[in-house]
Amino acid sequence: MFTKGRLSIFIFIIILSFGLDARTPVSRQATFLEVFHNGVVEVQAIGRYTSNLGSLSRRRDDIRRNGEQNALVDARLSAIYFLLNSGPAPLLRNDGDRTRFQERGLFVYDAHNITRYITFEDRRNISTVTTNNGQTISLVRTMRIDRERLFRELQNAMVIDSGVELRAIGQSAREEPGTRAIVPPIAVVEPRVTTQPILMTEPERVVDPPIVTEPPDRSIERAIARIAITGSSVERAVARSLRAMIKDLPLNTTIAVLSVSSNDPDLSASIIDEIMVRLFSIRNITGYSFADRQTLANVRSELNLRASGEVDDRSAVELGQLIGAEIVITGRITGERRDRRLTLTAINVQNAEIISVTRERVN
Repeated sequence: MFTKGRLSIFIFIIILSFGLDARTPVSRQATFLEVFHNGVVEVQAIGRYTSNLGSLSRRRDDIRRNGEQNALVDARLSAIYFLLNSGPAPLLRNDGDRTRFQERGLFVYDAHNITRYITFEDRRNISTVTTNNGQTISLVRTMRIDRERLFRELQNAMVIDSGVELRAIGQSAREEPGTRAIVPPIAVVEPRVTTQPILMTEPERVVDPPIVTEPPDRSIERAIARIAITGSSVERAVARSLRAMIKDLPLNTTIAVLSVSSNDPDLSASIIDEIMVRLFSIRNITGYSFADRQTLANVRSELNLRASGEVDDRSAVELGQLIGAEIVITGRITGERRDRRLTLTAINVQNAEIISVTRERVN
C-alpha cells in the first residue's frame, strides 16, 4: 500500500518520465472549428518539420522519408497547445496554471501518448507544402480533441486546481469559430517520434472546399477575423498583407502563389509557405482552391524560373494560364534589415488586371 506521501512522489516520477519524452510544437498554430456536446473540440492544426541532418541531400531525403510523419506529430501537438493556451476558453487560465504546467504538465506533449486525446483525425491533409529548398515540410490537418479528458488529467497532475470547473466554450467574440493564435513557447524537451496510428471513428471526409453561398461581405469579414496577426515579423507582415488583400479577391476562385523575389531564397520560400498556409486556413470560408503545386513546379522548371526570382506581370498572367489559376499572387522583398518591406500583388489572369497591391514592413 502507498502512503499519501509516497503516492504523491510516485505520481510525480511518472509525470516527470513523460515530460522527458515530450516537446512543445514548432508551428504552435491551430484554428477552432466546432465544439461537440461531449467536450470534444474540432480544430484545424498546422504542423511543421525542418530536417537538421548533415548535408542538403540527407535533409531532403529525410523530408521525403520522415517529413510528413514528423509534421503530423507537430500538428497534433499544436492542437493541444492551442487548447491549453489560446483556444476558446483556454485551459491554462493564469500565470499560476502556466507555471505549474511547466513544472509538471509537459506529459501532455508526450509524442507516444498524445493520441489518447485525439478522438478523430482526417486521413488526408488539407494541404502539404515543402519549402526551404526541400528541407521543410508543413501540413494542415483536421482533428478532434477530447478537451474534457485533457482538463481532468491536468487536474490529476495538480496543474489545475481540483476545485476548478471546466469552462464551457461560449460564443464571445474571442471564442467564435475561426479563433486562431500563436502563443509564446515554453520549455522544450525533444521526444522520439511515434508512428502509432490513430483509430478512425468516422469515414474519411471530403476536403474539397465548399462553394460559398453566404453574402460576400460576411464571408470576407469571417476570413479576415481568422487571419490572426501573430508570430514572427515575417508571419505578421504576411497576415497584415492578406487581411488587406482578401477584401479584393473574388470568392470561389483558384489561386496560385508564383514567387516572392528577394536576395534570400530561404526567406522567399518561407513567405510563399506562410501565404499558402494562411490562405488554406480560410478556404472553407472563401471557397478558395489552389493550382496544383507539382504542375507549377514543372512549369517553373521548363521556363527556368525560380520561386525567389522576379516575375513580371505579363509573365505571371501567362504562367497562371498554363497552370489553370484564375488569380496569381507575386511578391518581392525590398530594402535592408530594419527597413525591409514585403509587397504582394494579386492579378486577375483572365484580363491581366491588377486587383490588389499591399505593402507591409518586415522588421
